[in-house]
Amino acid sequence: MIIDFHTHSFPDDIADRAVGRLAQSGGIPNYLDGRVDSIKASMKKAGIDYSVLLPIATKPSQHTTINKIAIETNKSFKSTGIISFGTIHPDNDDYKTIISDLAKAGVPGIKLHPVFQRTNIDDPRCLRIIECANDNDLIVSIHCGMDISFPNCDEASVERLANMIKEVPPHKLVLAHMGGWSMYDEVCDQLIGTPNVWLDTALVLKSTPDNNFLSKEKFVQMVRTHGSDHILFGTDSPWSDQSESLHLLRTSGLTPEELTAMWSGPHSHRRRQRRHTARQFPDKYTITIFLLPQGQQHNALPAPPARTGNEQAKSGTAPCRVALHYKRIVILPVFPPL
Repeated sequence: MIIDFHTHSFPDDIADRAVGRLAQSGGIPNYLDGRVDSIKASMKKAGIDYSVLLPIATKPSQHTTINKIAIETNKSFKSTGIISFGTIHPDNDDYKTIISDLAKAGVPGIKLHPVFQRTNIDDPRCLRIIECANDNDLIVSIHCGMDISFPNCDEASVERLANMIKEVPPHKLVLAHMGGWSMYDEVCDQLIGTPNVWLDTALVLKSTPDNNFLSKEKFVQMVRTHGSDHILFGTDSPWSDQSESLHLLRTSGLTPEELTAMWSGPHSHRRRQRRHTARQFPDKYTITIFLLPQGQQHNALPAPPARTGNEQAKSGTAPCRVALHYKRIVILPVFPPL
């Protein structure tokens, strides 16, 4: 099983405008048109099982609509392969309510983009959000390093990220772009090896790398120093091609075992068992993504709730959860099979 942990999409009615504007400002080509249907077609071509959408609220007023879409998207993740995070803006003073509502709705995490949101990641407004997300057991994904659209930005610098981690110890923290796009030496000096921190591979490899991208040798070094079980495969689609991104990883010099740790589910026989279990419960699903510390196995997951009499009678409608073990998504029934 392969999971792309870093993708983006837009509502159909604004996708062309949004992608076109971002492509022009960053001088970077888009490989898809930014619509969910395009991601699903790309996933099928690349052999990717799940893609995680990371929406961004660039204004405080946007979270309501974006999070409503995220919750609706997740209701059909089994058939679409699309899982969405929620979003929040640092200027949302009702951040506790927003985060609590996302957690209650089963949304697995939130996305912060300090550059687009024009707020330093070590600003108290961001720190309070991260702390609240920790308290609600949500994953926090953060854009890190420079941004191709804003060459002189500082909001998500490695120094600020290190300050953030000192102020709010990470719980389930995902640092995008290998911890800092175009700032990889600083990442190696200050962030590599930090406990409870995962790095994603979005937009860091290129067939002809330049100073903004990692060489294969440097990439492999960073993966092995941080630990492949704490690296998440991500593409930043539509800003890179999912098939090409997989090819770049497969030809990077990592071992098959290291690649499996980054993107795969459990061993094949367990995958088959869980797929069979999932087919027994096709109707109602909720999503939980677990980022387990190194060394913990799937039996360390929280125990499922007891099945009630009514639920026992409905043998075909038990909800399921998606669990990410060492960044691996597997489908587990919330209620044990009869």
